[in-house]
Amino acid sequence: MKINIGPYKSDLIPVYSWEKSYEYWRRPDTYYLPEEEYTKFDKIVFGFFDKLSDLVRPINRWSNSRKRKINIRIDYHDVWSADHTLAMIIAPTLKQLKEVKHGYPHVENEDVPEELRFSKEDKEKLEHDGTVDAKHEARWEWVLDEMIWTFEQHAMEDDTDQFSHNVDQLDMVFTPLEDNPKLSSLSFNHQKDPSKPPYWRDDEGIKKHHERKQNGRRLFAKYYESLWD
Repeated sequence: MKINIGPYKSDLIPVYSWEKSYEYWRRPDTYYLPEEEYTKFDKIVFGFFDKLSDLVRPINRWSNSRKRKINIRIDYHDVWSADHTLAMIIAPTLKQLKEVKHGYPHVENEDVPEELRFSKEDKEKLEHDGTVDAKHEARWEWVLDEMIWTFEQHAMEDDTDQFSHNVDQLDMVFTPLEDNPKLSSLSFNHQKDPSKPPYWRDDEGIKKHHERKQNGRRLFAKYYESLWD
């Protein structure tokens, strides 16, 4: 596999970004500077940005019209276990998204633990004027963490090995068949050394592990279109 995806096309001379950075410098609490709060210096700065924007518009129009560089090659061995291959790509992508994200989508109560759920009043405020409650960010963080954990587990060679204990005590025993000594039956001895604890597998832990992974994949599908920065 070889993947080379270039950045999205944007203004070569990002006047708008400079303008927003200036506004943030002036009003870091809102990222927005109302015109009625402009000082004489602000008016000079924004006037300069307006003229510069007009001047560089042809250059930026050309810059944004270019095609994004996308080169993807999938090899035969990548699809032997495509779910495993994709998990190795999805997990680090989600981790990077968590580090750089600037927004938080709405997360349903049914998808998070009870302590992170919003109240009826919180939902009414959100629907009325867009006001988010104090746990809005925490809910999305929790969902992202579950998705990241899920695909990190799926990217392992065998993520259920962690539920096998005292593996060194597991021993294969071959017993010759009475009616045909050339053939043997296979059985397992779970305690090769009687002085040590026997081998055992946590089947209940494996069940819960699979259920959590299944829920993580469900969350990934449900909030797929919310995976943006």
